[in-house]
Amino acid sequence: MSHNSIIDGGTDPKLFMEAMMGEMKRVMRLELEQIHEQIKWMENPRVDCNDPPSTDRYRT
Repeated sequence: MSHNSIIDGGTDPKLFMEAMMGEMKRVMRLELEQIHEQIKWMENPRVDCNDPPSTDRYRT
């Protein structure tokens, strides 16, 4: 079996890796956006303590 052949599941390994990388980038972008939002909230002294940043992990 060569490196370019289709694996048993019928999926091209290169296409599978591209899809996985795209999904990981999307998830990381959402996580970093959340982290940046929390940092801004913590650094801003005028923000009311009763109004924490959004922690909705599944927004798109």
